Amino acid sequence: MQTRSGADITVHGAVVAKLHRPGTDPRALRVRLRAAGRISALLSPLSAMPEAVDGRWMSRWPLAETLVAQPECVPWVAIGQLLAALHTEPVTRRLPAHGWPARLRRAVVLTRRHRADVVIGDRDRIR
Repeated sequence: MQTRSGADITVHGAVVAKLHRPGTDPRALRVRLRAAGRISALLSPLSAMPEAVDGRWMSRWPLAETLVAQPECVPWVAIGQLLAALHTEPVTRRLPAHGWPARLRRAVVLTRRHRADVVIGDRDRIR
């Protein structure tokens, strides 16, 4: 399975391998993996050291049950408890930026590259 950000996810028995998208900073990834391993409310990776695989970085995780994408089935109480537990964790150091800033930059670049194909509303084109 491929994520929207370009990572590849494979399941091998009870282990989930995530081959992070090309260009992932291995130092920042290590910091995030260490943080996930330290915070008891989060699923811990099997190792805080990502593996180099063909110019990309791989992390390994235990297989875990995920939420069903059905609003009526969302366990709101458990989610609230998880959020409360995360807010009790001490902030010992700032984590590297992850996720939305880079995705936003990639989306803007992609939109500019294909701006003739992108129409907003009925009449406005991105310039």
